[in-house]
Amino acid sequence: MEGNNFSKLVTVPVALKGGSNYLLWSRLVKTAIGRLGLWSHITDDGPKPVANETEEGEEEKTLTKAEAKKWVQEDLMVLSVLQGSLDVPLLEAYSYSETPKHLWETLLEMFGNISNISRVFELKRAINS
Repeated sequence: MEGNNFSKLVTVPVALKGGSNYLLWSRLVKTAIGRLGLWSHITDDGPKPVANETEEGEEEKTLTKAEAKKWVQEDLMVLSVLQGSLDVPLLEAYSYSETPKHLWETLLEMFGNISNISRVFELKRAINS
């Protein structure tokens, strides 16, 4: 996939503002990234080396430079989509995440846990308003 066209193809129509819209945001992100076959960048740590048999009959695990480079490039594109779909205060708070998997898991832990105190507060506030 061409890097310069990626941001035009992947848009998340709702910015994550916190726990109040996390479920909607997460579904939209999953659809946007998943339709391009890049959801593994959220769920996996990276490509696994493939076992190849050497001339001596031993197995050797290898990963080509091209495969590793492609993974890193796609990983950064997915991270960019996630970062671009965060409200500015959240982006500033979570900009330390270096991989989309880490950012996704951090946001899930913070906003996706229904028993989370901040989530309970936001639900109570929504009910009372």
